Amino acid sequence: MKNILKFSFFIALFISFPIIAQNESESITWQEGRQLKWTDYRGTPEGKAYEAARSEFEIEFRYTGKIVEDELVLQFQVSALFIPNDSWTVEAKQSNELLIHEQLHFDITELFARKMRHEFSLAHISADNGKAEIQAIYDKVMADMKRYRSLYNDETFFGANLNKQLEWNSKVRREMIELNQYVN
Repeated sequence: MKNILKFSFFIALFISFPIIAQNESESITWQEGRQLKWTDYRGTPEGKAYEAARSEFEIEFRYTGKIVEDELVLQFQVSALFIPNDSWTVEAKQSNELLIHEQLHFDITELFARKMRHEFSLAHISADNGKAEIQAIYDKVMADMKRYRSLYNDETFFGANLNKQLEWNSKVRREMIELNQYVN
């Protein structure tokens, strides 16, 4: 007789600024061809005087699993989300170039969601220590994304260096295409 244990966990993993739980209706899931618009930014500006915009993103994942014949079988759903109510812009500082820079941050979030899906697909997660193993994968991907975002902002000078911005647009697009098999 098969001993089947079913369980389901929901873990919302937050990146960037303050950690605030969101409802699905308060987020925009990354989709190919769906570009951010300034009207998506519904938060109240609260940054430093020199800031023109702040975008909040999350990588959220859910997983379900069962133990079948003493083997843990997991299925993951990973989503890259934009959080409109926590994202803001100063209207007088809005520009197409700035919106392109912010869009690429969203694309980078999707890129790392794909990397997380890839890592989960390769992982052999044990029933005894699964939560810690999943957390380790998450921590590694998130740390990598933090470094990647920092380099992006440094090299593009937050989108002001248009030549570097174009290079990064191409770089991220290429990396996303390489991971197309890990689209949700």
